[in-house]
Amino acid sequence: MTPHDGEMRRLIPDAFDQTTCRVSLAQIVARRFECIILFKGAKTIIARPDGACVMINSTAFESAAWLATAGSGDVLSGFITGLMARGFGAFETAALGALFHVLCPDDIGPGLIVEDIPNALLDVPRKIISSAPFDLEQSPMS
Repeated sequence: MTPHDGEMRRLIPDAFDQTTCRVSLAQIVARRFECIILFKGAKTIIARPDGACVMINSTAFESAAWLATAGSGDVLSGFITGLMARGFGAFETAALGALFHVLCPDDIGPGLIVEDIPNALLDVPRKIISSAPFDLEQSPMS
């Protein structure tokens, strides 16, 4: 599930009375519904039922705010579904999909519309590899 704050409040209104910690809220939903949760926001939390979680902090990316547009979450869900179809696990796929999603608006600029996001995805793996802290040709795994 990929809820934003308003959707989370509808899923677990009682939990919001006990905590405002986004990590705790994501963990509660993951446990209660026995599924992977991607709690969307400036700091997206991905949690699984056993309590493990990761955070994708989009506040480091100035252009990430442009993703707050109708349909952007649907594209994110499509990224995740596509990765799962390639054999990735759900938890890892949610984290990777969120990372890919937050990197897409860099090349689009202000005025991003949802139709721009899938095309921007094509450059994301190159960006990740080019910013890697190692030389792929010199990697010990080569």
